Amino acid sequence: MHSYRSARVHQSHSLATTDRLGLTLQGKFVGYDLPPFTTYDGALGVGHDAWLAQLYAENLTDTRAQLHTNYSLNYKAITVTRPRTIGMRFSYKFRGSRSTD
Repeated sequence: MHSYRSARVHQSHSLATTDRLGLTLQGKFVGYDLPPFTTYDGALGVGHDAWLAQLYAENLTDTRAQLHTNYSLNYKAITVTRPRTIGMRFSYKFRGSRSTD
């Protein structure tokens, strides 16, 4: 058995705030316009009966997308996506003789 998975996530620009009236100490609006981004994931695998080996990659283009921005304690903090991650997964489905009744 072979497996293949791919995903694309796109987000158009968004506004990072729940406070439409908040201002920084400098009088700037605390709603930050986050730029659009697209990320790509993928996985290839091979398996037989109860086992599966899979090579995967997340955020293939290593996009540093801004997920959230806020202003707290006099500094601007930006949360970004995880960097590119590549790895392998191994799984095995055990078949027990126990009943779940």
